[in-house]
Amino acid sequence: MKDMSAVSFLDKELFMLKNRSSELIAYDATDYSLHGSVTIPCNSHCNFVDMAACCFNHCLYLPDIQNQRIVKLQLPSMLSEWKVDDIGSDLTVSVTSSHDLLVMCGQSNKLKLFSTDGQLQTTVVLQQDIVRVNSAIELSPGQYIVTHGKYSDAFHRVCVINSEGKILHVHGGFKGSYPTLLDTPVDAAVDKDGFVYVVEKGGRLIVLSSKLDYMHSINYERPPDVSDLCYRRVKVDKELRRVYLYYTGVSLRRNSMFVTVYEM
Repeated sequence: MKDMSAVSFLDKELFMLKNRSSELIAYDATDYSLHGSVTIPCNSHCNFVDMAACCFNHCLYLPDIQNQRIVKLQLPSMLSEWKVDDIGSDLTVSVTSSHDLLVMCGQSNKLKLFSTDGQLQTTVVLQQDIVRVNSAIELSPGQYIVTHGKYSDAFHRVCVINSEGKILHVHGGFKGSYPTLLDTPVDAAVDKDGFVYVVEKGGRLIVLSSKLDYMHSINYERPPDVSDLCYRRVKVDKELRRVYLYYTGVSLRRNSMFVTVYEM
């Protein structure tokens, strides 16, 4: 799959966002047959960097860092947006169990919870030792999984925090490849049984319990003919019980997206 930058699920469809584009490609989530495409109306240049789906409201949320906004695409044909001043290229979005939108705002080091019409519901200020956040997702109502740590940062960790920003559980510590340590945990996802899947930039998919106890890990290899990889995101299809690991790579002088699917 070439020139894709984000993946999400809505009902029984798999949506992929074309890199630096406003075009979504839709596939059947079961057999991956092509369903068609959707073009997001944009009055100016857009730079969508992530995507989250809400089956309850039947919509997709796409953060546009070029215009500092969240775009809500209500399928089949409604569009709305709202401003978020402190988002950048390091933001992530996800949908909570109450059908709100969780936005990680890296510039202010805060989690912000918005209603589906863009009203700010809750702001969670992260502790000072949680820096360079890579992802944030709800674990259970009032508790959130946060991954942080890049390059030579002191800590590379996965944390469970509450709505006051207090750390409840931690996995990781100093940078490393030992089973209880992490090396740049770039994303996390939670399945319907509460297991946490963490993907590292270095090449591991790690499975943790809801209290972040280590269960096991999977080492994945670079695809053939790929000179460099930039691991991006992990998504869970809770209904089909599949884990999707997707990442970009440089192959034959072109940027391509590679997707690996694991059955739970």
